[in-house]
Amino acid sequence: MDIFTEIEGRVATLRALLGGDLGIADLAPRMTSLESDALVRALREAAGLTREIERISIIGAGVAAARSRDEAGRSGLAQSLGHRNPAAMMQDITGAGRAEAQRHVRLGTAVVAGAAEAGDAAHEDSQGGTASAPWHAPLTAAL
Repeated sequence: MDIFTEIEGRVATLRALLGGDLGIADLAPRMTSLESDALVRALREAAGLTREIERISIIGAGVAAARSRDEAGRSGLAQSLGHRNPAAMMQDITGAGRAEAQRHVRLGTAVVAGAAEAGDAAHEDSQGGTASAPWHAPLTAAL
């Protein structure tokens, strides 16, 4: 499914469960008033929405890391923005802790590299070669 369609669907479900005009101060009272099955559904939708958004962040971290390679020196993305490395840049952008930012960069780097390899393999296959599933296929599928 298209990622933005998935996000929009989850937001629509949460809006239907919690109401359209919802301020931060209204969130706790509205969730408290939900029946248990509706509360569980809201929690599942919120968790799914978090996963979809995290996928965007992880892939973005991988792209940022590729644009911040050591060979680029100070002209690399992270250093050009005043950060020592891509993880420090992600930590600043997201407010995540160091370990979480490093995890996003590692995962994103693997997925982005895997996507490039998959593109190379597809090109090889179209040229008459044989292509096999790349090593990172399970990682990409799990993401």
